[in-house]
Amino acid sequence: MPDEAAPHARTWMVFGANKDIWGRRLFPGVQENLANIALTIAEYEPVSMLVVNVTWQGRML
Repeated sequence: MPDEAAPHARTWMVFGANKDIWGRRLFPGVQENLANIALTIAEYEPVSMLVVNVTWQGRML
């Protein structure tokens, strides 16, 4: 595996927010924060997001 500072073609992320971990109150904010991180990275390079279908629920990034 190359060094994380090495040039690369894209960033891969896992949209892994889990309501069981974050709780009902914090969960929506965690989802939004993960999306904002991806959108910020996407200003500089392509981002691919691995998402579990149940987690996705039709949300668009």
